[in-house]
Amino acid sequence: VHKFEYTEMSLANIVANQAATALANSKLFNELATEQNKTHAVLQSLQDGLIMYDLDGRILLFNHKAQDYLWLSSQAVLNEKVTAAKAKEDIYWRNLYEISRLKSCELCSQEYVITAPMKRVLSITYVPVRSQKRKIGSMQVLSDITKDKEIELLKSNFVSVASHQLRTPLSRIKWGLEALSDQGDGKLNVGQQDLIKKLHITNESLILLIKDLLDVSRIEQGQFNYKFADAELHPLVSKIVHELKPASVKRQVPINLIPPASALPLIRMDAEKLDMAIRNVIDNAIKYSLPGNQITMKYHLDEKNKFVFLFIEDQGVGIPPEDQKHIFVKFFRARNVIRLQTEGSGLGLNIAKEIALKHKINLEFESHLDKGTTFIFQIPYGTDDKKI
Repeated sequence: VHKFEYTEMSLANIVANQAATALANSKLFNELATEQNKTHAVLQSLQDGLIMYDLDGRILLFNHKAQDYLWLSSQAVLNEKVTAAKAKEDIYWRNLYEISRLKSCELCSQEYVITAPMKRVLSITYVPVRSQKRKIGSMQVLSDITKDKEIELLKSNFVSVASHQLRTPLSRIKWGLEALSDQGDGKLNVGQQDLIKKLHITNESLILLIKDLLDVSRIEQGQFNYKFADAELHPLVSKIVHELKPASVKRQVPINLIPPASALPLIRMDAEKLDMAIRNVIDNAIKYSLPGNQITMKYHLDEKNKFVFLFIEDQGVGIPPEDQKHIFVKFFRARNVIRLQTEGSGLGLNIAKEIALKHKINLEFESHLDKGTTFIFQIPYGTDDKKI
């Protein structure tokens, strides 16, 4: 019988430990591989398309939905850079190239329309990929919103047709009421005159609502027909304030427009459309201020960053914090203003925001409940982009 020496025992112990470690590592490796396969299966099974890039722009992941949406196989795109040369190969690579070059604003969503081989509208969301707070790549999540867009178009077309059908009879009612009021002078008693006046006010409200609905419909269908030219901002704002003075006097909410300290630069604008946006904001400030409150308007010129700021500050009821995120949504009206002013379409600020976006204007606001709201138009100037 061989008697093991101490050295042999030590060596055997080391071998046994190494074997145990190898076995444990093998088990761990298998577990990691299993988890990796699970993760890969989940990513491949997502109902949204998923494209993952490394820091050099090479595609690391291109799941099944991305393949369906873009008509490209994962074998063709994996470990490839999406270059302009690739985009010239065919329409499919061009779609992928244009999607890969969309503005990479974190968690921002942008729409992209694929026209061939079939029309599809995608919402593209950019997501940075980080490991221990260090960026190691990026992802784009592709959602098919084609049906949503078709439904929106149907609704918009319905609103447009209905609004056009209503506009003519409302105009005739307006003319009839005016004729009745003019010809009935001295023949109508006080009650009848008061009734005609109330009918006239209601009819005017309906005409304004129809106008807003038509404007929203045209905006959504891309038929708002902007005509941009260089123009002065202050004369435009002064005209709006002058035209809204009767409404502010009636509401007992004076408007104090502070002229600019120095001449403002020319602004690239569609004056008619920008008039509508600024007018809607001021009109809201008048409606949702209490008698005796004041509206203050002023400018600030940021020559370094080439912006003109227009501030519209009221002392009105303010916007509840929980409602502020919805303030530019169509038909939305904050709960406190509904109690103050029952009439209103909830379209004015939505229209103002859409017009601002077309002018590359940042329209934001600050509001404190029962203290007032300040809307801020951040207007660029000196841009080389004449098309805006």
